[in-house]
Amino acid sequence: MVPDCVKLGREPESKAGVENMQLLLLLLLGCAVQCPNKETFIDRIKQLDVQVQHAIVDCIRQVSLGCLVYSDSTLIELILFFF
Repeated sequence: MVPDCVKLGREPESKAGVENMQLLLLLLLGCAVQCPNKETFIDRIKQLDVQVQHAIVDCIRQVSLGCLVYSDSTLIELILFFF
């Protein structure tokens, strides 16, 4: 799924605009943690509050793992292992 940038630009505060912004941010996060410079982004994520890290892990799961289903604790262990 690709964000509708026109909708985002014209109606940024609408429900559709917010949903498109969320999608865009998820895709950017996915790119950040999979790019050649991922260590830089991952190090910065590790400096955030633990609750924020867990929220980011959930976002990364949405982007990276797609339909694979893991328990939250297993998923966090897997992601932290790769970081």
